[in-house]
Amino acid sequence: MIGRVKEFNQAAKTSLGKPIDIMVTSWGPPAYLKSNNSQSNGGTLKYTVSGGKVNFQYAEFARWWNQSLDNYNANGIYPTYVSIQNEPDFLATYESCLLKPSETVSATDTIAGYNKALDAVYDTLQLRSKIPLLLGPECVGIGYNNVENYVNALNTSKLYGIAHHLYHGTNETDPFVSTDFAKVGSFKPQIPHFQTEYSRGDWFPLAGMLYKSFNDENAVAYLFWDLIWDNGGLVDLDF
Repeated sequence: MIGRVKEFNQAAKTSLGKPIDIMVTSWGPPAYLKSNNSQSNGGTLKYTVSGGKVNFQYAEFARWWNQSLDNYNANGIYPTYVSIQNEPDFLATYESCLLKPSETVSATDTIAGYNKALDAVYDTLQLRSKIPLLLGPECVGIGYNNVENYVNALNTSKLYGIAHHLYHGTNETDPFVSTDFAKVGSFKPQIPHFQTEYSRGDWFPLAGMLYKSFNDENAVAYLFWDLIWDNGGLVDLDF
């Protein structure tokens, strides 16, 4: 995978005559860091229980992120932005990892806190020669106050930008009816807002999504998820 990123990065640099900004996110940590011992099917960070206290492996998670960036850097790739976990609020069958806004330990749930995971990664990355900027929490969408709940639980001084997707809180056929763009836009407007994954709908609703994101939310970026795919997207890539 890093080899493909290296090739794409170099091609973009050659085409534009300058380096491009790169955002790196994780669909999920490796199985050895997951409570279910699998990259897939939900699970949270691995934990131990000692003296009735649950201890999640935040330090190990941060160390894995640091090693990942070592691998990128060794290939000449220096990400501008890092998001520690894609859609931490979504129980997925594919590569994923559940993180609540803060630790949840109850009779039915034992789930790590996104806020503590972010702290661990941030503090670890401060020792790097080139420090990427952290984006988060990359919630599934802008509905249900998910973005607000996650951000309110963390130390925003460690977060460069508020990132999210658009799979709820919007209407892919008529985005103009959604009031959540403006609601999220009024939430901590001093922090840049990034739309980091979405591509559903036809071209006209897409234009509406772009308009609502930039005008109502005042987002600084809109990442078109389906940019490069076989038999789809906006860019055709042979093989």
